[in-house]
Amino acid sequence: MTGQTSLSPAEVNFILHWADDKYIMGHEIASQTRFYGPDLEENLALGSLAQDDLGHARLLYGLLAESDLEIDKLVYLRSPGEYRNSLLAATQEPDNWAFWVIKGLLFAQAELVRCQAINALFSREPAQNSDKAQWLYISNIIIQDDAIHLEHWQQWLEVLGRQPEGHARLQAALERLLPLGREFFHARTWNDLAGELKIPAPESGLLLEEWNNRLAALLKPLFFNVSSLYAVNGNNWAAQYCGREGRHTPELVRMLEEDHALYQSYPEAALGSV
Repeated sequence: MTGQTSLSPAEVNFILHWADDKYIMGHEIASQTRFYGPDLEENLALGSLAQDDLGHARLLYGLLAESDLEIDKLVYLRSPGEYRNSLLAATQEPDNWAFWVIKGLLFAQAELVRCQAINALFSREPAQNSDKAQWLYISNIIIQDDAIHLEHWQQWLEVLGRQPEGHARLQAALERLLPLGREFFHARTWNDLAGELKIPAPESGLLLEEWNNRLAALLKPLFFNVSSLYAVNGNNWAAQYCGREGRHTPELVRMLEEDHALYQSYPEAALGSV
């Protein structure tokens, strides 16, 4: 892998988790503008959300690569098994708008928890090098943008949740996606990073609990059933796949292969962005 040689393997792995999440989420949201949106205005909004996520990914990949061409290679020349994005970012259901509302809500909230944990991690002891200052800079940009993303999806939650059918569809999406929280806050990723930097790491279990608590505060007032919110984040999650360890669903593998085919056919093309 080209790029910043000063980064340890644990740091590179952590950044890839973060960047790949943003790249895949941005790609998947953008794909919804091809399928359908509830209306033209929302299609435009989806494009803006996707652009934010892909821009965040571009900044994060920039921590690992020193030029636009190297970023392109990092994004488009890795095999699917080398991606470290979460199952939450990758799971898709193109014909179900309620599903995308819940996915967007859960992902934005998880991203806020992650970025705030990163800020806390490095604010305990001021960063001694420009790399960590860049982490904080990017983290703060994401916090600002994803707070707006969260508000966007929360508004849709309230709109759809007023109707019995919409409420039922949202509840079904919650039951499918909530179990992926534990994989998002992958314990080994945080532990390896803290061990490499020799600083205390936030426990992944506490991050998951914070995510759960924030979601419960949003969902309970709208009469969603959250009685199993903690239970589904226990051992009952999709063990067959783990994006953090490169074990992806066939749908994501197919998407990456299709998405990267053009660049791999013409590697001399310098796209300069993701």
